[in-house]
Amino acid sequence: MISRFITIFGDSAVLVPLSGAVLVYLIVSNQVHLALEWAMAIGACLLLTLCAKLLLLACGAQIPQLDLRSPSGHTSFGAVFYGCAAVLACGKLKGWKRYAAGLGVTLFILLIGVSRVRIGAHSTSETIVGFFIGASCVAIFAGLRSHGGIETDRLIPLIVIVFLLAFLLQLAGIHFSGERWIGHLLVWLGGAPGLCRLL
Repeated sequence: MISRFITIFGDSAVLVPLSGAVLVYLIVSNQVHLALEWAMAIGACLLLTLCAKLLLLACGAQIPQLDLRSPSGHTSFGAVFYGCAAVLACGKLKGWKRYAAGLGVTLFILLIGVSRVRIGAHSTSETIVGFFIGASCVAIFAGLRSHGGIETDRLIPLIVIVFLLAFLLQLAGIHFSGERWIGHLLVWLGGAPGLCRLL
């Protein structure tokens, strides 16, 4: 039960609208360059996750010892959203507070990955790949980030919204999975064997 609740925090049904909300906040607060960098980080993570899923769905069966069929999109999306949000919100923190915030966010992202394994949605290898995709995009975002961010007093409402949205989606049993659409895309591209030969 706990794992099924935690995994919701990496669901696109939660993270897509919240990513849009952060984007709007940055634009409205006249941080257009930062908004563009945010959109690029989120978009790059989703694109890399999609490409990795297509690659592994097409060719993963050829390397069964790695136990990789489809990287965890919940973990990658969770990593890039919460990681980049932490960069925005904690940029002005100093010393131990900054390290504590970074550690807390990292542990939360890891919990999302663990929840995917616990509910049987992904293997450990798949969650690790998802984590590194998201974390790589966070590292690039942190390196390129313009000055500015989210004021810490605005962060509490965002946290409340995240938890409330996750709780309501859990109660309603609503979640989004792109696996079916990725499967259709793979068929449209010529199927797994054909795509694997192309790669």
